[in-house]
Amino acid sequence: MTFVIPVLLFTLIVEALLLMVLGVSRLLLPRGPVTLTINEDKPLEVAAGESLLNVLYGQEIYIPSACGGKGTCGYCKVTVRKGDTTPLATELEFLSMAERDAGVRLACQIRLMESIHIALPPEILSAREYASTVKAVRDLTPTIKEITFELSPEDHLDFACGQYVQVRIPNDQSPEGFVFRAYSIASPSTERGIVTLNVKLVEGGIGSTWLHSLRPGDPVLFTGPYGEWAPDPARHLVLIGGGVGMAPMRSIILSLLAERPDQRISLFFGARTESELLYHDHFSVLMKDQPRFSYIPALSDAPKSTWEGETGFIHQVFLRRFDEPGETTQAFLCGPPPMIDGALTALEDLGVDEDAVFYDKF
Repeated sequence: MTFVIPVLLFTLIVEALLLMVLGVSRLLLPRGPVTLTINEDKPLEVAAGESLLNVLYGQEIYIPSACGGKGTCGYCKVTVRKGDTTPLATELEFLSMAERDAGVRLACQIRLMESIHIALPPEILSAREYASTVKAVRDLTPTIKEITFELSPEDHLDFACGQYVQVRIPNDQSPEGFVFRAYSIASPSTERGIVTLNVKLVEGGIGSTWLHSLRPGDPVLFTGPYGEWAPDPARHLVLIGGGVGMAPMRSIILSLLAERPDQRISLFFGARTESELLYHDHFSVLMKDQPRFSYIPALSDAPKSTWEGETGFIHQVFLRRFDEPGETTQAFLCGPPPMIDGALTALEDLGVDEDAVFYDKF
């Protein structure tokens, strides 16, 4: 009997606390739908408690998100004009102080508990879903494939060099049955009916494993285009990259040589071995045909007996070979983080304006 009374008291206390929590939850949680206003357009009525990212996809607004809403990629940025502008701890590493002050947040981390006004850039609103089939697959290196998608004859993709798309990857573990993965476009912007990607096989990678399994004729859905970058025709454009960082640089080179033949372009591309130099033969020939284009490859693990080109890390080669004024240079970097960090330091040492440097680490 002495044990019964304490147990009953404990049970009553727990039940009372549960009732209190439920009561407070009913007071705090919205009882009906909330409204979402995008760029001051007509408000949308949406269910309370949904993530903003899912609501946007439900409205066929294909905001980028490479991690499937887990808050680990930092792509799905929106500007909150009215509503909760305080980022969660999971958002902080992806937001600069200027972005936090401007009310920028990650859409996947916003739960719609109240009416909200957000701003999205025009390129996000113009992105849409495309249906395609695989036209061709070929090996570029032992781990990187070139995969080309072909759109239907009545469709086309208007994109600018340096942009990317998000491929819809089937995934049984996702509640939606799919996830998105972002890949830079490697084809020139003059080719509107096809989209070419460079995809490196990552062990255990959901996106790369599926893409490497594709064969000609297979259907593929993707959304886009995304990204905003404008090459300055008055400056010497310097491209520094490695690995699948080649994809956007190939698009930039082929697009600009077709559209702006007077644009001066220098490509510095680093790899460990010669077999990992993507499009090496093509760019070697292109340099002979295009006097405004130069190509400087470098190997960090080169056999002295067979390689006659530059050796060492590509940012070091850039410092040795580049001797022009920083104020006349614009730079685009794409590749592994250590390479990007080294190239950024090299560009700073040469006096290249920070506003004229663009980069993407992957």
